[in-house]
Amino acid sequence: MPRALCAAIFLSALAMTCGSPLVDLWAAEGAVAPVPDFERVVAPLLAHRCAGCHAGEEAQGQLNLMAHAATLRGGESGSAVVPGDLEASGLWQRVASDEMPPNHPLPAAEKELLRAWILAGAPWQGGDIDPLKFTTEARGGYDWWSLQPLKSVAIPTAGAEWSRNPIDRFVAEQHTQAGLGAAPEAERRVLIRRLTFDLQGLPPTPEDVAAFVADTRPDAYEQLVERLLASPYYGERWARHWLDVVRFGESNGFERDLPRENAWRYRDWVVEAFNRDLPYDEFVRWQLAGDSMAPEDPQAQHALGFLVAGPHDTVIPVSVNMRQTMRQDEMEDLIGVVTQTFLGLTANCARCHDHKFDPITAKEYYQLAAVFAGVDHTERTITPIAAQKQLAEWQQQIGQLESALREQTASVLPEILRQRSGAANLPTVVLPAPLAMWDFTTDLRDRIGQLHGTWQGPARATPQGLEFNGQQFVSTPPLPADLTEKTLEVRVKLANLDQQGGGVMSVQSLDGSLFDAIVFGEQQPQRWMAGSNFFQRTAPFEGASEDLAANEFITMTLVYGADGSIAAYRNGKPYGRAYSSTGPVTFLAGQSQILFGLRHSPAGGNRQLRGIVSAAKFYRKALTAAEVEASAKSQGGLLTETDVLEALAPSERQQRQSQTQQLAELRRQHAEVAKLAPYAIYTASLNQPTETRLLRRGSVTTPGEVVAPAGLSALVGLEGNLQLKPDAIESTRREQLARWLTDDRNALFARVMANRLWHYHFGQGLVATPNDLGFNGGRPSHPELLDWLAGELIANRYSIKYMHRLMV
Repeated sequence: MPRALCAAIFLSALAMTCGSPLVDLWAAEGAVAPVPDFERVVAPLLAHRCAGCHAGEEAQGQLNLMAHAATLRGGESGSAVVPGDLEASGLWQRVASDEMPPNHPLPAAEKELLRAWILAGAPWQGGDIDPLKFTTEARGGYDWWSLQPLKSVAIPTAGAEWSRNPIDRFVAEQHTQAGLGAAPEAERRVLIRRLTFDLQGLPPTPEDVAAFVADTRPDAYEQLVERLLASPYYGERWARHWLDVVRFGESNGFERDLPRENAWRYRDWVVEAFNRDLPYDEFVRWQLAGDSMAPEDPQAQHALGFLVAGPHDTVIPVSVNMRQTMRQDEMEDLIGVVTQTFLGLTANCARCHDHKFDPITAKEYYQLAAVFAGVDHTERTITPIAAQKQLAEWQQQIGQLESALREQTASVLPEILRQRSGAANLPTVVLPAPLAMWDFTTDLRDRIGQLHGTWQGPARATPQGLEFNGQQFVSTPPLPADLTEKTLEVRVKLANLDQQGGGVMSVQSLDGSLFDAIVFGEQQPQRWMAGSNFFQRTAPFEGASEDLAANEFITMTLVYGADGSIAAYRNGKPYGRAYSSTGPVTFLAGQSQILFGLRHSPAGGNRQLRGIVSAAKFYRKALTAAEVEASAKSQGGLLTETDVLEALAPSERQQRQSQTQQLAELRRQHAEVAKLAPYAIYTASLNQPTETRLLRRGSVTTPGEVVAPAGLSALVGLEGNLQLKPDAIESTRREQLARWLTDDRNALFARVMANRLWHYHFGQGLVATPNDLGFNGGRPSHPELLDWLAGELIANRYSIKYMHRLMV
């Protein structure tokens, strides 16, 4: 056989082995020693056969055959390539003797190429060889099938007699090649059952089956598909598939496995996104960078639950290195789910070294880590902007109405109380309006102001008033103004006379460190006292032993003067003697409140009352003895709305009734919206990170160079450099990566989702490993169909429902 013909056969064999295009390297038949083109022939050969052992800083035998200078320099065993000298070239000697590559000797054609190249002077063009550029028997390169741009695919002509859409033609083409025919069409009962399970995860009802069987419209099947896709059950079915892919869980995992009470908001966001057919590219951008897309929209925080859907170890180690390693473990999980979900690549395998099977470097792994370096787990409270505005508007209107009604009540209160006092044959006394007044036989609302009560602990409201059994108390919002002199008045019936220290009514600082209270039996059994922090303002009243309060309601009043004096009254009459304390003290506005049933915070011990509180009043001044008696005897001083209306002129009465109705409706609307906002959500905490460094061998103890946030360079036709600096703004990092991932030029993005949809519809994807379209994953059973489906997804604006219609 002529030598030129042998060379041609060798080159053809290499073309099939390496998958690289070759050119005719000799001018005419009869050329004896063709010089192989280095970039197009020799470089792919070296990368294909040698890069697994002889590339980079950790090359075996210190022989790096991917760099020109290193190849000429050789390794531990001496020279590798001496231009023009086969005998002195250690590489040739080992290849010729089949010693290299170990266990896989080169075919004769490839040996001949190396021989001809060395004899020709080992010409080297194009710089160092990128070991990731070419696919080999052991790993994928940049020429791996899934990394290539989508191909323009012609729809086959097979199956024209029975096909319903182009998918059938692709399937029929392989049927024809395999000598198979089409399966018979399913009967309608089977068809609706399959379709309903597929799109909704539920069986059809008997009525649905009967209706479909009887439906003779030519588009009955298409109408059924549309009905199922419009059902809310569709979103629940397909969101479940997605949540499995992104490893969503409602607890943290690890040894404590604490629940995430509010992680469900991400789950519901996914359901709603599927139901409204949010375009897939937008769907992904929301989950990666929703805060950049819609900074004021709470739905962005819901979508960002994707970033924290995985496990999270809440047990923080003492060691700094262990904490940093734990953080890197979490980062690996996040990088893994992002690249496997959206790219079908296991980039997380490059944490400790360049990926062993796919063309992803360790540096690229840490560039991805830089994108997500500011992400952490948190639970926060958020209020929708629209709800904030509406609540603020309503609150302003409520405040104006309450102020008007309160002023009107205050204007008639003295006369009403005077009339009541006169009716009781008491001296005429004009009482000041209380700061707050409660009728607990009705509700917890303040009849004068805004100090409405709130139950703390199990509520025990009865027709007689608030029932306390030592396990609950009532608190008010903070006081609206500073308070020094004051009067506390309360109607109470005790559960027993043996309790020691229960607080009936108290004013305290919010933390309970400062308080003045009406207390029973703490220092002296069966006697009333003025409780105070560490008894600083407490002294015996020397009042009589209480013997009736367990059987009937009594009114207890404590008056705190501006001079520090404290006086007690029982049913409007002096109780024991008044005394001068070390006070007075001032309770600050916004930092103090009123309690019922508790001496002071925190709750517990003998501080809590056992008894019933039916009514109370709170004055911002020290009442005189006559005022105390008038207040206590004037039917408790409590006003009903009827009392106020009767005291008004007819025109005022009609206006007040209208304002009262308007106020009730505003309160109802406010309460309905306020139940939904603010609310808690488990989502991503996003903080500006420090610099990210490449960790040699993945160890936090061996940091290397600083890296900038970036994507992957393996995707043919799409630059992975995001043009970001190492100190780029945190949100910009995720936003840029999201745009890179969802770029129409990213063939993997569309291929992976098209394959997932096929997988969930038919039980196995066109690639059997939906999370891995890399070297270790499956190969496409119908590559042309997969690319056609991916193209359809892009062309139809990433509509998932369109793809469902196409596939079913």
